[in-house]
Amino acid sequence: MTEYHFKLSTNTVHRGTVVFTVVNKGQIQHIFEIQKLGKLTPLMQPGQTKTLRVTFKKAGKYYYLCPVGAHVQYGMFGNLRVK
Repeated sequence: MTEYHFKLSTNTVHRGTVVFTVVNKGQIQHIFEIQKLGKLTPLMQPGQTKTLRVTFKKAGKYYYLCPVGAHVQYGMFGNLRVK
């Protein structure tokens, strides 16, 4: 993640456990959150890397965002498809 943008290595995953390696390549603090499941990283400082393990039990679209300040309004969000 960087300022107001996420870049996932893939936009589609299969049901089951997915391990996200989240890297803050930006200059300010960010959080990666999968809203529907309430899964999120802690507040990440610039340069930090965190691992987030998420189990997807159902297929569908899962909205992800950065809930810090107005980051989502600036475009820091997206949808992950689960098959």
